[in-house]
Amino acid sequence: MPSLQEILVLAVFGSTTSGIAYLLFMTGGRYIPSSEAGLIGLLDVVLGPLWVWLAFSETPDISTIIGGVIILISVFWYLWSGMRGDQPRRTLKNV
Repeated sequence: MPSLQEILVLAVFGSTTSGIAYLLFMTGGRYIPSSEAGLIGLLDVVLGPLWVWLAFSETPDISTIIGGVIILISVFWYLWSGMRGDQPRRTLKNV
């Protein structure tokens, strides 16, 4: 069982890192389309098992790896197709 001091340190660490991350995400979200902001937000969930694997050597299930790869490929495909300039992205300004 963690001590009170350890719980306080963990609470401060969690609230600052999450708070800063969400603040930056909301601030940056104003400058990109909402679909891209949603995809970038999804990457946090998808890359979670990767960070746990790298930090703690906990091996994820094969279904987790397959699902993460599918989502990463789709996100990169979407972003890459937008950078090529083939199709202009639809925003409120050009609708």
